[in-house]
Amino acid sequence: MPPQDSTLLESIRGLSPGLGDALRTIWASKRDGVPIRVPMQELLSHLPEDCESRESVLRGALAILRAMGVVHLERRAVRATSRNAGLFIGNLSKFLHASVPAINDPRDDLGDYSGVTYIYEKARRRTDQGAAVNQDPLHHRHIVNVVIKGRMKRDWQHKDVYLHEYHKDWKQYHLIGASEREGAPEESLENDRRIAEERLQDALRLPPRQYEFSRTINPEVKSIKHISETTGAYTDYTYRVFVVQKIDVRLSSAVHLKEDLDHGPFRWFTWEEIQAECGAQNEPIIFSTPELMKELPLLSLPLGAAQADDVRDRSGILKELGNRFTRWQLAAAALVLVLFLLLQLVPWLVAQLDIPDTALIRIAAWAQVVSAVVAVGTGLGVVLRALASTS
Repeated sequence: MPPQDSTLLESIRGLSPGLGDALRTIWASKRDGVPIRVPMQELLSHLPEDCESRESVLRGALAILRAMGVVHLERRAVRATSRNAGLFIGNLSKFLHASVPAINDPRDDLGDYSGVTYIYEKARRRTDQGAAVNQDPLHHRHIVNVVIKGRMKRDWQHKDVYLHEYHKDWKQYHLIGASEREGAPEESLENDRRIAEERLQDALRLPPRQYEFSRTINPEVKSIKHISETTGAYTDYTYRVFVVQKIDVRLSSAVHLKEDLDHGPFRWFTWEEIQAECGAQNEPIIFSTPELMKELPLLSLPLGAAQADDVRDRSGILKELGNRFTRWQLAAAALVLVLFLLLQLVPWLVAQLDIPDTALIRIAAWAQVVSAVVAVGTGLGVVLRALASTS
């Protein structure tokens, strides 16, 4: 047994190689790839003989492994629960034998801990665990979101759209907003409003004087329990939503909707896309958006962004036509084109009739003038639309 005055780390280092050998025995005990039982006495033989409590040490280690679901305990024997569980035990045995941590990254920059947490949180949330395992969330997160409604052309018609921004860590689009820091004071309407204003300033460069929040649409704080995509922990998310009633400026892609180091790109999504949690160009939308949006009176929401640039990635020609024109606009354009062609025929018809009538000659002349005006106007319209789409 390690000396009484040794540190905890030294004690663990003294026991780890023996525990590693014991786990290696469990992993190596298989027949045709199927795990077989190992007597407890054989496992105990790997621990130092001078360890008076070695059975208690082994039982404690097995209790943790059983909670992880990787060992099955019989009367006086142990076996791996499956081939894959045996591989995990074999992996763990190597770290124990070397007495080094498997993940030596306190900040978890690579998300190793969150990946492991996600696996066991998912297991904890299984329906068959409900009666035996406490399924309360591990932690709480309060989030403030802002709904900004616009109206843009989608699939040959005008549709309501809602502004989202991309989160580089979550790799998903979410409503404009921010998460309150853990340990912050209890959420309140005043504090949440301040957070919303700060986020609109940081993300969209909108000072409070340039917009108004709706005073009539104030949904209650909503709770959604979900496994976090970043930490892997089952989390109680609470949300407060503010609805923008009016923005006094045009939301420009060059100023307000510009991607920079602080945030990713912006997108306008329809309600159909939000419900599917996926945009038309396969943009992933976070789980909470449809849950929050369905609590709002979408049809009566104010058009907060009456003027805003469309910041989608450009796609194929037919798809772009459907996202730039309505059916009525295309019909009107076709009518103008037919009239333009007819005007071009007037001089030819006058010449074919061979009637020296000054009135017909005037009609032909005016037709040429109108034709030229229509051509110039059409060209200017195309140029202005192209400039607007690239600004």
